[in-house]
Amino acid sequence: MNISKVQEFNMYLLNEFSEKDKVGTENGSTLIKNTPVVAPRAYLHAVYRALSDDDIRVLEADIGITLPDELKCFYKSSNGLKLFGDAISLYGLRDDNSRSIDSSLQQPFDIVMPNALVHNYRVPNTIYIGSYKYDGSIIGYNLKTGAIHRQLKTDTFKINHWTSLSDFLNQEYKRLSGLYKEDGLKCEGVTDTTPNILN
Repeated sequence: MNISKVQEFNMYLLNEFSEKDKVGTENGSTLIKNTPVVAPRAYLHAVYRALSDDDIRVLEADIGITLPDELKCFYKSSNGLKLFGDAISLYGLRDDNSRSIDSSLQQPFDIVMPNALVHNYRVPNTIYIGSYKYDGSIIGYNLKTGAIHRQLKTDTFKINHWTSLSDFLNQEYKRLSGLYKEDGLKCEGVTDTTPNILN
């Protein structure tokens, strides 16, 4: 299991930008690279506050799943992520359900909803940990193997797959880096920001 590599990605993301490009929030999250051309309070990336062991127990109780060590390690370094606006969002524990701008900026989308309800798209032994903004496709984590896949909410077909969470994060960050400019806008001619159907 690539436990340390998951934490390394979060450290890499935080260290890639200078301190002047990072804004700390009241709850301990870090917003990276303000992109005012997108919106006055928009940011290129967000690394949400790390979860404590107690927080992780709450998350597990809420979704009814015991997290594997790799995911626990991820959440101990960040309670989810938003990359390139929210081209990719990784979900986490949401403790403020208000719809204020501050609430939205400093915490992830809720991991409970896609996992606690009965959905037709559910794949066995899978926890849904995120989504792509472009088409709403969802990111599944195999609880037995640690593999990652992408699927639509309309069926169980796995459109893309990665061997691990760290491979997914590193490969997708590199791919999306070529699709976005520093100001947070997509490069000219880019519309679809999801990976190719086969990888």
